[in-house]
Amino acid sequence: LYSSAASDVYKRQAWHSAQYILAWLRGLELHAFPKIGNLSVRDVDMAAVLKVIEPIWYEKPRVAQSVRANIESVLNLAQAEGQRTSDNPARWDLLKHSLPARKGARTAGHFRALPYADIPALVEALKADTSISALCLRFTILTTARTKESASCRWSEVDLLAKARVVQVLKGGKAWQHMVPLSDQAIELLRGLMIDGKPVGEYVFPARNRRGYLGATAMRDLVERMDWKDRTTIHGVRSAFKTWATERTNYPREVVELCLSHVQGDPLERAYQRGDIIEKRRQLMQAWADYCESAEGANSVANVVPIKAA
Repeated sequence: LYSSAASDVYKRQAWHSAQYILAWLRGLELHAFPKIGNLSVRDVDMAAVLKVIEPIWYEKPRVAQSVRANIESVLNLAQAEGQRTSDNPARWDLLKHSLPARKGARTAGHFRALPYADIPALVEALKADTSISALCLRFTILTTARTKESASCRWSEVDLLAKARVVQVLKGGKAWQHMVPLSDQAIELLRGLMIDGKPVGEYVFPARNRRGYLGATAMRDLVERMDWKDRTTIHGVRSAFKTWATERTNYPREVVELCLSHVQGDPLERAYQRGDIIEKRRQLMQAWADYCESAEGANSVANVVPIKAA
C-alpha cells in the first residue's frame, strides 16, 4: 500500500500545492501505513481498511473519513493499473455498513441551516463582538464563503479597488482561481482590519498558531458561545443564502451557484462565467449584504432588485 500511495501522490502532484500533498500523505503515514503499509494493494480487503478506520472512528471522525477517502483513491489507482480486480473496500457505500454508528453523528446528510429570516439577527450580534473570530464569521456570511476559505484569507488575494477576492477552488483533483465579488459591507470590514490603511501581516484573520491564521474550530466555538449552536452551523449559513436567493430574487440558478463557488464546466465555460456573470454576481452579493445588515430583517427583501437572465 505504501508504494502505491507514493505513486498516487506522484501522479497527483500537479493537482495541488506541495502543502496539500504533504497533508494528503500525512494521514496515511499516521494511521494507515503502520497497520497495513506492508500489504500488497491486491490484498487490502475490508478487514484491513477497518483495522485502520475503527480506532479513530469515534475520536477523530473527520480524520477517519479523510484517511478512508485517501485509501479509496490509492486502491482506485491500483485497479486502474491492473494491480487489483476486486471491489474497492474503502468505498463509503460498502464500508459504512461495517462501521458502528457514532452517537450524535449526522444521519440526514445535511448541515443545520439557519432560516434566512434570522440572518440579520445573527449579523447584528456579531457586529457587537470585536473578536477576530466574530469578524471572520461576519465576513464568511457576507461572502458566502466556506469556513477555511475565509479563515485562511490572505491580503494578497484581496483587491480593494476592484472590490474582489480570488479564491482557489479544488474540485475533482483540479484547481483553478475563482473570483469572488466583495460587497460594500465586506470592503468596510476589511478596511477596519487595516492600520493606517495598510494590511497587517500576511493573513486577514491572524492567529497565534503554527498556521498563522484562524483555526478551523474558532468560528464554531464562537457560535456555541453565542448560543446559536442548536440553530445553525457555519456551513449551514450558506444554505440560508441559497434559500434566500432562490425564494426572494429572480437571479438565474447559475449565478446563485457561482456565488457559492460551485464552479462547473470546462475551462472555456468557467472563463465565460468569470467574465460575463461577474457583474450579476456582484449585484446579488450586494443585495445579500444589504439584507444581512438590514434593520428590518426579513422585510428587507423588498428592497432587492433582481437581475433578469440575459
